[in-house]
Amino acid sequence: MIEFNVSGTVLEVLFTGEKSCKFIVGNDKGSIVGTITASRIKLAEKIKQGNKFNFKGYISAYSKQRNGKVFVENTYYITDIE
Repeated sequence: MIEFNVSGTVLEVLFTGEKSCKFIVGNDKGSIVGTITASRIKLAEKIKQGNKFNFKGYISAYSKQRNGKVFVENTYYITDIE
């Protein structure tokens, strides 16, 4: 896992549920899908399209093989929002 911060705008809310929230955060350098899990679900109340924040979190990356191809999965888990 790699910890890093991202300053950006919530471009789109993909999913908000009782136990998780997924959204796209972007800035002038690109975009990434952010995930808030059950342990920090209170942070999801702040996630609204167009809101700007400094996101703190970590990325977890792993690879898997399917049909002879290798796919890399990345998940940016949000731990705090300022």
